[in-house]
Amino acid sequence: MSQTVTSLIRHTSQDLIAATLPQNNNPIVVDLEAPGFNSLRRSSWLSGIDLHRSIAGTVKGKGGSDEFSIFASRILSWLAEVGASNMRAEIAVVCADVRGVCDICVTGGYAEHGIVEIKCCDDLPQFSDWRHRLQLNLYAYAASQWNGRSSTWGAIAYCSLRASAIRVFLFTQIRVQADAVDLAIRRAA
Repeated sequence: MSQTVTSLIRHTSQDLIAATLPQNNNPIVVDLEAPGFNSLRRSSWLSGIDLHRSIAGTVKGKGGSDEFSIFASRILSWLAEVGASNMRAEIAVVCADVRGVCDICVTGGYAEHGIVEIKCCDDLPQFSDWRHRLQLNLYAYAASQWNGRSSTWGAIAYCSLRASAIRVFLFTQIRVQADAVDLAIRRAA
């Protein structure tokens, strides 16, 4: 029976995964401005829910929340700039071992397919979080099991409400770290 990506990550510790998941995998860091955002005084978690809704609405052509549409439009513009098309939001990815919902899946860009995860934060991080890298890896694994995708790129886009900016950690080729995936699945079982 498949387990959720969230559950797998919760049952995995950084110490266990460190040897199998590259620390930073040499990502390309892209800083994007999101000028005009009026930072609200509320938690990044609550804002993250609204940001995800805005991105999903924008991708699906329904428009997004006014206050977060600047982030949504900037991320989608960047994806178009790198050659991504056929953007889809909130895509379920399921295989025998893993299931989850990707924030954005695209065709093209740096490889045949792309997976983009959106994270809302107060301050832009200097490095991507290991849990977020594992999340990308688990989605890439599930997609490869599901439809044989072997050429997938990934990105983690951290949206800072405080700085009105976005920092993207771009991995031009996700090489599924089978040891990391196996360890996470076994650990959560």
